[in-house]
Amino acid sequence: MNLLAFLVDGFSFAEAPLDSHSLKRLERDLLQASLSFNARKYASFCFSFALAIAVLAFLFSLAFVGMLSSLSLSAFAFAAVFFCLLYYPALAKKRRAEEIERDLPLFLRNASVDLGLGMAFEKMLESSCEGYGELSGEMRKAVGEINSGRPVQQSLLHFTSRVDSLSLKRSVMQLCFSYENGFDCEGMCKLADELIQQQRIKSREFAAKQAFFGLLFIAASTIVPALFSAYVMVGSAFLSLTFSATDIVVFFAFVFPLADVAILLYLSEAKPKVL
Repeated sequence: MNLLAFLVDGFSFAEAPLDSHSLKRLERDLLQASLSFNARKYASFCFSFALAIAVLAFLFSLAFVGMLSSLSLSAFAFAAVFFCLLYYPALAKKRRAEEIERDLPLFLRNASVDLGLGMAFEKMLESSCEGYGELSGEMRKAVGEINSGRPVQQSLLHFTSRVDSLSLKRSVMQLCFSYENGFDCEGMCKLADELIQQQRIKSREFAAKQAFFGLLFIAASTIVPALFSAYVMVGSAFLSLTFSATDIVVFFAFVFPLADVAILLYLSEAKPKVL
């Protein structure tokens, strides 16, 4: 986070060509990702940093390939960096929402027990400010708003605006219902069970996906390089195909390892956050 803040402050010298709708969506993503940046300044950082990378890519590639290829490579580098940086807040808000959703069932069950024992609603919220990871951090903000005089319902609804999660919205609506109409143990427990069931479904889906991508990783790391080696040897001997030493080095040193890393990164990102 500190590194990103340093980069945003240091690489914001060019205005990004984004319309008002895109800036508004970026501002919402930054808020829900808990990134305290101005949307226009962050967009300027994305554009400026991508421009700097494109210039470096052009100068570096110019030493090995021609002008046209260097321009193509720099344009690709600019587009890849720019759109990846713009997408980062959306990815970060999704991760954050998953971390909060992971602890929701436990929070709802404990809240149900506390309220059932006669604990005051505000006291129950204060007790949830520790022990629930990212959820506790957001709950501390809500409790701080309540202590400053803001109504409980408004503070909880404001909490949901900072997180992109349908499960959290349902949980907060259940809490607001209990606050306004009296404690509803059955409703909270039923919602907690439903959220746990959703986590189990996600775990089973990931297990099936993991088996497929495990086979894909084995193919990308062993079978495909072996087939490529055979293709190069047969093609060079009988099909008049020419592969330079540089081409072969690029494939084995960069292309195949990058494919393996991409599969591993995807599995790491796709892993569900469950209790």
